[in-house]
Amino acid sequence: MNEDINEVLFNRQVNYLIIEKLWKYNGKSIYELYNLLGITQNTYSRIRTADQYHKVNLDKEWDKKGSGLQKLGLSKEIMTGKKMIEIDGIEKKDWEEYWQCRNMKKEDDKANVKSNNMAYFMEKLRKALKKLSMKETIREDIDRLYYFVIHGRPVDQGVRDIEMQDLKTSLNRIDIQKIKVCNNELREEICKLLKERYDQVNTVIQYYNLK
Repeated sequence: MNEDINEVLFNRQVNYLIIEKLWKYNGKSIYELYNLLGITQNTYSRIRTADQYHKVNLDKEWDKKGSGLQKLGLSKEIMTGKKMIEIDGIEKKDWEEYWQCRNMKKEDDKANVKSNNMAYFMEKLRKALKKLSMKETIREDIDRLYYFVIHGRPVDQGVRDIEMQDLKTSLNRIDIQKIKVCNNELREEICKLLKERYDQVNTVIQYYNLK
């Protein structure tokens, strides 16, 4: 199948900007996103700028075992740029105008126009992403992305893994300061439970490692 490489690079720009903005709007570290996807800051930048000379082979990245690109729960078409994430209220022409503004040179006479148009678009995008919290259904790609950002797991992740994933998330939030200020009785109870669960988990791990 022949692909329009410019269209693919354009879709990637849009998709990865949306991922980045939604990630940041919800107070998450951008470096955490790079680690999750398994790509460097430089690679992410090349995707966002549609670098024609150093194109990123996202198809190859997707096909790697345990690829970070698959962790968001979005399709290969979205993560590689074959398809663009759609957002209610923002059309393709809006994106095209936004990227045109970004590509204006600083010394251009229209520098103020560039600044105003970009600010207007980013505010429009922010409001569109904010509306996602009001939706009760998950039908579109943007809804699936929002679910991951909020819950830390893909919407269709197996139910059997959800409680274990929640436990992992909770434990990652606990630091030494929280342990110190915790009620001592509660702290001892948690310690006992953790020891019991550790023994259970370790037993299961050892069993499957022997199979």
